[in-house]
Amino acid sequence: MRGIWFGTAGVVAVIVAVAAALSQPLVAVAIVTLIVGALLPSRTVVPVAAAIVLGLMIAFPVQYLDNFGGLARGVLFAAPAVTVLALARSRQRPQIGSRTPAALVATYTVLLALITFLHRDIANLNLLWATVVPAVCIAVLLSASDDKQTRWVENFVILVACAESAYGLAEMLAHLAPLWTDVAATGRASQILPGFTRAQGTLAHPLPLALLSVVSIALLLSRRHTNQRRGIVPGVAILTLGVIATGSRSALVLIVLLLAFSIGRRAWSVLSVAAGLGVLGVLGLAAGGFFSSNVWTNFVRGDSLSHRNGALDAVPRLLQDQSITLVVFGNGYFSAPSLFARGLLQQGSFFAIDNQFVTTLVETGIIGVLLLGVACSVIFFRAARYRMLIFTVIAFFFTFDLLSWPSAATLFAFSLALVFRRPDPEEIHPGSPSLPVPRQTSTAR
Repeated sequence: MRGIWFGTAGVVAVIVAVAAALSQPLVAVAIVTLIVGALLPSRTVVPVAAAIVLGLMIAFPVQYLDNFGGLARGVLFAAPAVTVLALARSRQRPQIGSRTPAALVATYTVLLALITFLHRDIANLNLLWATVVPAVCIAVLLSASDDKQTRWVENFVILVACAESAYGLAEMLAHLAPLWTDVAATGRASQILPGFTRAQGTLAHPLPLALLSVVSIALLLSRRHTNQRRGIVPGVAILTLGVIATGSRSALVLIVLLLAFSIGRRAWSVLSVAAGLGVLGVLGLAAGGFFSSNVWTNFVRGDSLSHRNGALDAVPRLLQDQSITLVVFGNGYFSAPSLFARGLLQQGSFFAIDNQFVTTLVETGIIGVLLLGVACSVIFFRAARYRMLIFTVIAFFFTFDLLSWPSAATLFAFSLALVFRRPDPEEIHPGSPSLPVPRQTSTAR
């Protein structure tokens, strides 16, 4: 009976909080901070605060909330508010185990902020704060969490991703209207399942939803050799269906790679199984006529792949047709629209670079590309059991300007913080060899 009352109270609290957020965002901030600051036990306040920051960024795409009053401001105010209250209440402090990659990422962030401030005429300073503030908050909270609290936050991300995947399936099958944005802005036919529209859940775009699902799959697969294997198979199945609903072909290819390289423990067995499965998969698809189907034809000849190739083709223009200062230091955050207008970036039916490294060249120049590239390399080799997760987010760089989306940037910071934070005893004294994963590869959506 008590459980029913607690469940009812929880549902009512969620409804009240959402209604307050839609009508009076600052009231919603007050409610959230009151819960974190006064009502939660001190032991749970840090992971709950991390879950709140992640949940807010997944549920409310702040870049699309201009027509919803002060909701975007309320969401962004809530993130640092609950972070400060959680650290003050719990008295836990961030502890960084991998200082070198953390310093590289921090240097890149400071450089991006400085360049954006200097180019306010073409860069978007407000969107930069909307992206950086939640990302920094989640990194700080995870760095202050112990192993048990970190695992709780991981479980929260996986459960939210499963819920988003389930809603994405319903959105695709029932042809539900997209949330937050109108169909004309993001509605595009799925190139995986003809006749259906790509799902986007609450994230207002299919690719952030695909990123959330694949990140959660990587988290599940990181547990495959532990005593917490329960739920991996159904979780991966639900999340894969969610990716299919988004219509992201690159994310689907990435899932296949993650699954192929998650079988076995030793490097030689993993590589052998992955290669064998790859050959069998290609032969099976060829026998079934897949490579002559419309899906494959659209994949190799469609605008999506040519647009991404266009991002690489634009690199010589960026290096030759800009001043040396802009080539070295860039134009600031979200300055790509001005470069599209000048004809320096690819031309087509939509204005998105869809390659994070090219976007970084635009925003922070060669210096930023070097910082981000070195940071990603160091993080990958220090990731231990999170190596598949880091590979996942880096692989997305080649098909998605990930750091231009606040929700995706927060997931990126979440992934990095799992590596930055002080290492688990298992990582200090590993009991089993870490598994290899493929090198970074470029895939089309």
